[in-house]
Amino acid sequence: MVQLLALATRMPVIEISDGLELTPNCIFVMPPGFHMRIEGVRVFLNEFHAWGWPTTLSGFLNSLTESLGPPSAAVILSGVGNDGSAALAGIKKTGGLTLAQSDPRWSGMPDCAIRTGHVDSVLNSAGIANALMAFAEEASRTAS
Repeated sequence: MVQLLALATRMPVIEISDGLELTPNCIFVMPPGFHMRIEGVRVFLNEFHAWGWPTTLSGFLNSLTESLGPPSAAVILSGVGNDGSAALAGIKKTGGLTLAQSDPRWSGMPDCAIRTGHVDSVLNSAGIANALMAFAEEASRTAS
């Protein structure tokens, strides 16, 4: 995934390692087989050993909301299942932005997210990028 994403952006694409410090303007990729949580500006990994459907994204988004609070953004992209949906209410409660992909290859995750009623917009890839840039610009103006 790191190599594929690196072909599509000028930003650095980094596979996350345990304790990695997040930096702006980078794309971070979680390695397979792990759950991820954020504390402050560091990311911590735990190996995934549980049976059943993983809730990796929901766990991460909950830790993002608890650790960083606003302004947080969540984008639910193509995938199966409902991972991520349960955490959208927390993102919204803190004034964050929630988006779902309108044209996914697999619609399970975006559809589940939309049904929560906590998705601000359903957009294609270009629309998601534009919405995230506008949200980041507004957040930096508000913080100043």
